[in-house]
Amino acid sequence: MCFQLKKKEKKKMIIAVFIGFLLIKSWGIVTIVSTQEISENVEVKTTSGAAIIETPTEDLEPIIEQPVIENEKKLEITGEITPWIIAEDKDITSIEMNKIIFPLNDTSNSEGEEIVEKEKTVSLEQLYTLNVKSKGGLYLALASADQVPFQSLQLQIYADSALKKKIGKDYIMKADTKVIKNKSYYLSKAGTYYLRFTYNRSLETEEDTIENSKVFGMTAAFLYSNNRTLQEGKSLVSYADAKKRAIYYKVNIKKDGLISYLAMPEDGTSLLSGYIQLCDEEKEPVSVSEYVSNSEDNNQAVHAYYAVKKGTYYIKAELNTSYIANFTLEKVKDISGSSMERAKKLKLGGKEKKSVIFLSDQLKKEKWFCFRLKKNQNFSIVVNSCINGYLNIEVCNADRITVKSGSINFHTGTKILKTSAKWQRGIYYIKISKEKKSLKSSGYFSIKVED
Repeated sequence: MCFQLKKKEKKKMIIAVFIGFLLIKSWGIVTIVSTQEISENVEVKTTSGAAIIETPTEDLEPIIEQPVIENEKKLEITGEITPWIIAEDKDITSIEMNKIIFPLNDTSNSEGEEIVEKEKTVSLEQLYTLNVKSKGGLYLALASADQVPFQSLQLQIYADSALKKKIGKDYIMKADTKVIKNKSYYLSKAGTYYLRFTYNRSLETEEDTIENSKVFGMTAAFLYSNNRTLQEGKSLVSYADAKKRAIYYKVNIKKDGLISYLAMPEDGTSLLSGYIQLCDEEKEPVSVSEYVSNSEDNNQAVHAYYAVKKGTYYIKAELNTSYIANFTLEKVKDISGSSMERAKKLKLGGKEKKSVIFLSDQLKKEKWFCFRLKKNQNFSIVVNSCINGYLNIEVCNADRITVKSGSINFHTGTKILKTSAKWQRGIYYIKISKEKKSLKSSGYFSIKVED
C-alpha cells in the first residue's frame, strides 16, 4: 500500500537528500571542487569528509531601518554575487566560488583617506549586488582564500541601494575561524539586494601594505520559498525556518487515487515538524490540518495522505526547516459493500481486502464487510491504513447491535481490534465510515480477520 516509496521514487529521494546534504550543510565540498580558487591552508573541520556547518536556530530578524547619516559617502558597487539556485536535483560540479577581493596596494581606508604611518589598522569596504527571482532563503559561507593576515570580515545585507534597510544579523568572520560556517537570510521578495563587506586588518609593519590583495571565497546558495507546481515523482527543495511560512504546492491529479506527500529535511538529519493540509484549486482547505514530525522516525521524512478524485489541488506546507518535497499517486481498489446487506465476505485467517474513503465522500458513505465464526472463539480485526483525519470502525451482530468500536486516525499504521473473551459463533459485520467530527477525513486501508 502506501507505507514505503516505490524503489524508483525511493532512489530519487535518496539522491536528493544526498545532494541537499552536501550542498547546504557541507559547504566544505566547494573547497574540494574549487581547489584552484581557495588556498589549501584554509582549515575546515570535517565529519566524514564534509565541512561542519551551523544553521541558526534563532528566528531571523526582520528588516531594520538604519538611521540616516548626513553627508555619508556613497559606496560604489564592486560587482555581483551569483547565487547557486537549489530548486531540484542538480550536478554538484556546477558549483562556483564567488571571490571577494580587497586591493591593498593603495593603502587607503574605507573613507578614501591615505593611511599615515602612525595608524595601525586598515578598514576597506566593498559593495556587491545579488539578484533573485523569487522570495526564499539565502545561505552564505565565507572562507579566507590566502595567507594575507586579517582581523575580521563583516557582511551586512540590505534591501535597498541606500543601505538603510538591513536584513537579519551581521555575518562576522574572525581571523581565528577554524570552521567554515554558513548563515541564512530570508529574502521576502524578488529583486536586487546589496551585500556590504567590511575588511579589517591590523598593519604589523610598513611592508604589510604592499600586498597586492586580500581574497575571500564565498559560496552563495538560494532556496525558493514561493508557491510552485510539484510534479509526481519529482523533488523540489524549499527554504523554511522557524517562522513556518506557508508554501502551496500545486498538484494536478489526473485520476482518482491516494496522494502520498513526503517531505524530508534537506540535510537528511534535522528535526522537521509543522503542519500539512490539502486545499482545493482556490487554495481553500478541504482536509484536516495535520501536525507532522520526524522526531520518532530517526529524523527522516514526514508524510501526509489524501484519497482524492481527479482534479487540481494545493498541498499547503508550514514546516520549520528547509526540506525536499515529493509526492506520488497510488492507484486504489475498493473491494467493499455499500450496505450491510452487500457486505464483502472476509475469511477468518484469509487474505485482506482493500477499500478507500475519498475526501469528497459524505458521512453516509459506508464500507461494509462480514465474517463468520464457526465456533465460540477469540479473534482480531487488523486494519492497515494511510489516513488523514479519523475514520470510525464498528463491529455489529446480525441484529445491527454494535458490540465493538474504535477509530483509525492520522498517518499510516496498524489498528488491531482484539476480543477480550470468546464470541459466540455466528455472522458479524464490520462498518468503516467517516466520523461526524471529521468530515474532511479520507484514506486508503486494508482489512482482514485473524484467529
